[in-house]
Amino acid sequence: MQNPVYRTAEAESFFLRLYQEQLDKWPVPFEQQFIKTEHGVTHVLVCGEETAPPIVLLHAASTANIVWLPNIEALAAHFRVFAVDILGEVGLSVPYRKNKNATEQVEWLEAVLEHLGIRKAHFAGSSAGGCLALNFAADRPDQVKRLVLLGPMGLPPTNFWTVMKILYYVLFPTERNIQRLIHWSVGYDPEVLETYEPWFEGFFHGVDSSYVTRPDKIPIRRLEQVKSPTLLFLGLKDEVIGPPFRSEKRARRMPGLERVIHLDTAHLINYEKPAIVNEEMINFLLKNKRQQAPPMKEALH
Repeated sequence: MQNPVYRTAEAESFFLRLYQEQLDKWPVPFEQQFIKTEHGVTHVLVCGEETAPPIVLLHAASTANIVWLPNIEALAAHFRVFAVDILGEVGLSVPYRKNKNATEQVEWLEAVLEHLGIRKAHFAGSSAGGCLALNFAADRPDQVKRLVLLGPMGLPPTNFWTVMKILYYVLFPTERNIQRLIHWSVGYDPEVLETYEPWFEGFFHGVDSSYVTRPDKIPIRRLEQVKSPTLLFLGLKDEVIGPPFRSEKRARRMPGLERVIHLDTAHLINYEKPAIVNEEMINFLLKNKRQQAPPMKEALH
């Protein structure tokens, strides 16, 4: 059965090849699980010791769970890692239908966690995955231990011109516009571009983006429900969510926010600065076992 996310069998083969190229570089032993829910079949990469505390990784839009490649070795040394291919995106998960809103997306993720036997876990989410993590933390607070957000969508205030820019590029996917959108989305880091430029080019030519749950702005009243201890990374060059101060201002309404770190990156923070991200994430998630720096805003370059 062809995955309906892909417009053609050729597009599906293209992304499966790109996925496998990254999976071949996975630095630690792993297993793959395919979990059936009423929403679709969800693919999860699992690694780390079975007895270690669980962490659920939720990737950025237009990528897949292998975007955590620069982080997985460090995380798997301390945690049982569950890297989820978000339903409707370009990984190996296969949706039965379109999840139209955040509520359905949270219900899908809860069903996946139930199948995996995870009652409570740490969560880390990047971009649209961060938006999903925020919504899950607001709706299912008893299932979230600690929360790590990397340039999360849904957090910054709505930017009309950002929406119009994306719409223009999607409606007129010329090669020039695709290149503009790639640089707007992920910046100019050579390593990021080497890996993800083909992904974004393929996305515009062969993916039905209507299966993706749109990461809408999260209202303040919902942010106030996020009480899990939270670490927030923001990119100083992140054009997707805009100036960090706007996102941080809204994030301060989350009772659980403990630490905000600004990094000299574009949108894929975990890929551009993996060493810093890995160290800060692990220190934060193991806070009760390690001495932690004061939870104040810190700019790292």
